[in-house]
Amino acid sequence: MITRKSIALAAMLLTLTLTAPLMAQRRNGNDAQQKGPDYNPKAGSADEFAAFQGIQNEQDPTNKINLADAFLTKYPSSQLAGYVQRFRMESFSRLRKYKEAAAAGEAGLALETKYLSDLIAKADQQAADAKDKSKKDKKDKDKEPLINKNSAEFKAIADNTEKAMMYYYQNLMTAYQNLNDAEKTVEWGRKALSEDPEDVTALLTVSSVMAARPKDDKNPNGFDQKEAEDLGKKGLNRLNAVFSGPMGAQLRPEDKAEMLASAHETIGRIYLNNKKYPEAQREFGQAIVSKKDDSQAYFFMGMAMAQDKGKVEDAMENFAKAVYLKGPISTQADSVLKDLFKQTKKPLEGYDDFVKAAGAKIGK
Repeated sequence: MITRKSIALAAMLLTLTLTAPLMAQRRNGNDAQQKGPDYNPKAGSADEFAAFQGIQNEQDPTNKINLADAFLTKYPSSQLAGYVQRFRMESFSRLRKYKEAAAAGEAGLALETKYLSDLIAKADQQAADAKDKSKKDKKDKDKEPLINKNSAEFKAIADNTEKAMMYYYQNLMTAYQNLNDAEKTVEWGRKALSEDPEDVTALLTVSSVMAARPKDDKNPNGFDQKEAEDLGKKGLNRLNAVFSGPMGAQLRPEDKAEMLASAHETIGRIYLNNKKYPEAQREFGQAIVSKKDDSQAYFFMGMAMAQDKGKVEDAMENFAKAVYLKGPISTQADSVLKDLFKQTKKPLEGYDDFVKAAGAKIGK
């Protein structure tokens, strides 16, 4: 199961690191400042462009979706349909309608990449036709302007499409993470990493999801923990680099603490999955140093200590801290701790006092 904490981490990172690629759309391609050819998608009419602008300028996500749906119904073959689907993806995400956001994102990605592919194919066909003597004699009025793939304008749209692809990959990864679909989350995360192997959002998200679903005899469809470890460690290094740079200055200290704790916790869970209990305890300890009220870190610290000989009492204290903090994992921690009470023959009458005593030590 993908934890809400890992989803919150991805949301913070996505907000920090992503800027939507610029819309290069101009008024029907007739911008007076345009010096060279304009290869960007264009509206087919003034009315179509006005409708597009209306969507682009709308701030309310529900209204934006309604305008976008009306546009796609009226102009189903518009070159701007990819952008409109991108607007829908963003708006559905704001409304936390992640299933619809994912569908819109996949549609937009397909349309935007197809537009560039078609443009490349057209340029290649023009080049082939130019070499065909039977077509060289066509009258000038019948000839289309040649697409120059080496021009700055063509390179600009290719670059913008690459940026848009990354934007889609990250948003789709996050949408599927919110839908608790581990396979799809990792699939889109890997695509983001194929585009940018240093992307901190994808590194930390994918490693977190993989750590929560290790591949073993009971779960053959889980994820390889060696890959998870490599991604998690790389993500932690990148996160520290982000914190020391200009982007880090935009973050509140509590947000940095949350992200750093989550990154250490992911690596700790990977070590726990691999039965490397001392290493797991070290990472969970780092998570707690970063964020002293991290209930999940205390819970997993307890799990690592419970598997380590002679550390049952320490494990119980960490489980008690997780119970005391009343986080999303407190119910599970409560169940495990009560089982350990029975195993160690501690009277359940003292359970509440034990939890309070452990909680009083948090932050000291």
